[in-house]
Amino acid sequence: MMRKGLVTVAIAALVLGHGVITPAHAVPGWRFIRELFSGGRPAVGSPRGGTRNDIPYIITPRKTAILTPVPEFQWHAVPRALAYTVTLRGPEGIVWTTTVTEPRVTYGGDQALKPGVPYSLTVKAEAIAANSTLTSTEEGLPGLSFYLLPNEQKIQLMETIETLQPPDTVAESLALAKTYRDYNIMGEAIALLERRRSEGATSIELNRLLGELYLQVRLNRDARNVFEQARALAESTDDLRHQADINAFLAHIALGMRQPDIARQYLAEAEALYVKVGDGAKADSVNAWLAVLNAGD
Repeated sequence: MMRKGLVTVAIAALVLGHGVITPAHAVPGWRFIRELFSGGRPAVGSPRGGTRNDIPYIITPRKTAILTPVPEFQWHAVPRALAYTVTLRGPEGIVWTTTVTEPRVTYGGDQALKPGVPYSLTVKAEAIAANSTLTSTEEGLPGLSFYLLPNEQKIQLMETIETLQPPDTVAESLALAKTYRDYNIMGEAIALLERRRSEGATSIELNRLLGELYLQVRLNRDARNVFEQARALAESTDDLRHQADINAFLAHIALGMRQPDIARQYLAEAEALYVKVGDGAKADSVNAWLAVLNAGD
């Protein structure tokens, strides 16, 4: 009791002293991350998504707006799956259903998708084991629906894009990806940055933004992989600020994946790095987060 009381006092002092960052004991970890990087707009989601290999969780479109009324649907390929039954639902019920053998299909329904209307995709995998079925809903995450961007917003988006340079460089690609993000078109932003990476682009900023986007759509294993690459790049260039920030993101993901010891390591590194760069507020906040985790042992 005494230990928890001291932690509570320390956290109260932190809140009163800085008035910005809410420690993790009071709110979920994703809100802590959002407050920690209030100037960087991560606003990430739950770290539980996109981590199970045994279910056909949705990859795209996922928690996003889309630009085309004929989207391609993709999901995680389940090992030894025989077929996938895909069902698209709107507010009034089933819109379209089909069965395929590959982990992707293009929408082929008779009904045109309506702008601004939320749609949810469900995939059921028929496994080789007798009577074995696995569904994307077993991921257990709400709010993964998508919608077709309304026409007026699409016009605004295109007008904004016309003011940007073609995405021929990393900086130009980042500007376009952030514009997509501003309109909640996460899938396009992710696809753009993944193309740049496949072309050999190596940038801390690119990998960090891509990691944040993956977190926002709750594909957290992908986010972890990208953040780890970003951290390696930051270490190779002695970029302490990015190292600290990325360690905090990795701690958030580790906690969601039930890896508290790994999360503590990331937080300890983040705190030390924030001290080195002279960011006492973030160092204190990470310390408070770490203290709460330790107090829970």
